[in-house]
Amino acid sequence: MNSQQVLYEAELSRAGRILSRAGWVVLVFWVGGGAVLCFRFDSFPGNLLPLAIFVIGAAGFARQIARVMKLRRNPGSYTISIDDYGFYVHSDDPASAPSFSVIASDLYRLVRKTIKYYDAGDEQEYYIETKSGKRHQVEKLFTDYDLEAMKMFKKITDRFPWVEIDEEVQR
Repeated sequence: MNSQQVLYEAELSRAGRILSRAGWVVLVFWVGGGAVLCFRFDSFPGNLLPLAIFVIGAAGFARQIARVMKLRRNPGSYTISIDDYGFYVHSDDPASAPSFSVIASDLYRLVRKTIKYYDAGDEQEYYIETKSGKRHQVEKLFTDYDLEAMKMFKKITDRFPWVEIDEEVQR
């Protein structure tokens, strides 16, 4: 008997609405805070470096907002599921990581890669690795947003006991 289990599902338009609203709020606070810090406490020549930092940060936030705004117009979904035959990721968003499938006998390990930054917090990326060494990334947008990837990895290892979970750290 083959019973498919959906591990994660997100409606892209709903996720896009939530993330774009949150992004706009963060951008407004970032720009407002940057303007106050740059112009309230220092004069023009002395505030160039902080101003540049805030402009670069605002551009980064704006780029992410533009990315999630595209999701608002997409009626599709991002789905991760498993069954006795394998692991499946389906995405209706052409801008995200492509859809993929890995047959059960080719699953090798699940990887959480932690990227350590000196000045900011850590960033995590999650991969499904095959026995041939090919890695497929689980969409970063959803692992940052609301996907509890380690709980999902645990469900995969419960279903396929030969698959291991591996932690990698990159500095």
